[in-house]
Amino acid sequence: MTNKVAILAREKSQCTSLLEDLKLSGVRRSTVFFSWKDIWLSEQKNQYDFILIDYYFFDMFRGDIVIYHLFHKYKYKITFYSNISQKVKTPEGHATIDLYRIFFRPFVDFNTLIKNTAKNEVLAGILENSLENESEAEKISPQKDTFFLKEGYSLIKFHLKEVLCLESDRNYITIYLANNGKHLIRETLQSISEILPKNFLRINRSVIINIDKVYKVVGNRVHIDGLNSFRPLIANKYKLDISNAVPLFSQKHTVNWNCEKKEKDYKFKN
Repeated sequence: MTNKVAILAREKSQCTSLLEDLKLSGVRRSTVFFSWKDIWLSEQKNQYDFILIDYYFFDMFRGDIVIYHLFHKYKYKITFYSNISQKVKTPEGHATIDLYRIFFRPFVDFNTLIKNTAKNEVLAGILENSLENESEAEKISPQKDTFFLKEGYSLIKFHLKEVLCLESDRNYITIYLANNGKHLIRETLQSISEILPKNFLRINRSVIINIDKVYKVVGNRVHIDGLNSFRPLIANKYKLDISNAVPLFSQKHTVNWNCEKKEKDYKFKN
């Protein structure tokens, strides 16, 4: 094994045993960093084969959007580690020794990981078995009608049939649910749109609606069943998409997008 490894640690004394183990395993080069900025800048020049990160830093991937995107860019080579230690009494006094070390990986693209670790037969074999198990699971698992999003330090499960619409405000999204529920999520509308099914349509720059929940359109505004306080506006560039989305809006039943304006003008003249 001759891989180049970068390590993100709190302090060098806490990864001494890890460095020794890597050296015994034949790692040609290992470099320790104490700042995520330093490790990412070095990655641009050196292109490490593996990046080992102390689990202590795990929360920063959830709390900083810049680090979060960097993490997803390099996730195929990132492995988190955690030392399980215990204090023992020695003739020289009390000392802390590492009993064992846990390594765990985030969710990754297995094909990319195998390609980048082709020389590591053990890891490739483990991943191959994982892929086989995953394929078997896909055969028997039903179509997913839920998805998870991160809210603060929690993962929230959403049922698609309960989602009425999504409204974005910069890097935050309000998800409106049936029964007057809603959640504020730190995410972009574009990234969420990639995991939503076809019945979720964008109607303007900041709103995606569940077309199955629409019960009428008045002028350019959408009325959503179960959401009386929020009636989003349909932008011109998305009108055709909405018109073609369901039979109610087909060309046989053309919607007069300006009817609301005409009604107001009529009342004003009278």
